[in-house]
Amino acid sequence: MIERAQQILKKQKLIFLFCLVAFVFGLGVFFLMANMGHRQAVVSNQHVSLPGDKVDYQEIWMTQLEGQNKKIEAQNQILEQKLVYLQDLLVDQKRRVQDDEIEKSDLKKELFKLKQELKDITLKSEQRIETPRFQSETVTNQQVESESSSFSFNLDPFSSPNHNSDHEDAKVHLRSPLTQICMEVDKATSQKKKAEPIDGKIFAGTTVKALLVSSVDAVCGVFSNSDPVPVKLRIIDNGHLPKYLTAQLKGGLVIGSAFGNISNERVYIRLERMSLFTPKGEGIEMEVAGYVSGEDGRFGLRGLVIDKSTKMIKNAAFSGFLSGTGQILQSAVSKRPSDSWNNYTAVGRDMLKQGAADGAGNAFDMLADYYIRRAEQVQPVLQVNAGRVVDITFTHGTSLGDLHVKEQIKSCRESARRKS
Repeated sequence: MIERAQQILKKQKLIFLFCLVAFVFGLGVFFLMANMGHRQAVVSNQHVSLPGDKVDYQEIWMTQLEGQNKKIEAQNQILEQKLVYLQDLLVDQKRRVQDDEIEKSDLKKELFKLKQELKDITLKSEQRIETPRFQSETVTNQQVESESSSFSFNLDPFSSPNHNSDHEDAKVHLRSPLTQICMEVDKATSQKKKAEPIDGKIFAGTTVKALLVSSVDAVCGVFSNSDPVPVKLRIIDNGHLPKYLTAQLKGGLVIGSAFGNISNERVYIRLERMSLFTPKGEGIEMEVAGYVSGEDGRFGLRGLVIDKSTKMIKNAAFSGFLSGTGQILQSAVSKRPSDSWNNYTAVGRDMLKQGAADGAGNAFDMLADYYIRRAEQVQPVLQVNAGRVVDITFTHGTSLGDLHVKEQIKSCRESARRKS
């Protein structure tokens, strides 16, 4: 028991010592950690040299400014050169304009002088044309004898040798230079070639260019003249007359009546009315008489023939053929003898066949008549498309605003018939 108690005490002592040592070791570690936390960080003052530390930013900025200044100076020099060049160009242009103005003024003066000379020449030529072409100058007998003595031949080869006739024909016709007269007449006529407008009237024979505005489907029937088709044309040129005269008709609208002729495949257009408009907006309407000619210069316009009656005629012929076959069947059934005495009587089936053949023949006859009537109604048509340029010729003169031209034409024709 004592030994056990001693062993227990030893164990307790060992445990106590171990705990004490552990406590002391823990305190030491704690104090060491506390001292390490309160120490300050030591900063080293060692300086590391870098490549960027040697760069001077002020010098860089100065170099950039110098480069920009050089660029600006170069641009300014270029602009100055351009300004100098433009100034030189302006000066040259001003000089050229002044030279041109001087030349124009000189040319105007020369033209004015030439116009005056031409006027004088035309006046002289008109005076010479009004007077006899070859002016006569009286020459005395002494001058004639002196001229005849100076020349070895006689002035008049057809004159008689008698001196009395020479005394009677004392007047000698001196001819002016032919070339000079021809040149003067040409100059005078060249000035008269200017187109002069005529207002207030349209003369017979006036020709103008016109544009076909509306298309035409002209019927080519027997009585197509009595029922024409309306047509619209627009005048695109002034009227032309002899002596270089013009009629101010450009821009006018013309209404005409068209009918076709299947024999030569042409559409004829007669003029009915025309409307003109002034620049102020005033309108003038009048009756006109004339015709239209095509691009080939012939009377009328060539058109495209469209005929739909052939189909109707084919149907009528086919219906007539079928009606003929029905009549043949009807005659075959009726001519079959029914007894020994050759009596032709239809009984039973023959009656049905005869009735069917008779009805079919009559139906096809009526159908053929229907198609024939339709073919008579369908007439050939001549088509003329719009946009063609044609020539309008006025056959009777009229004044602007006259609405009784057709009546005047009728009265003139009636009076001519009565005289004949």
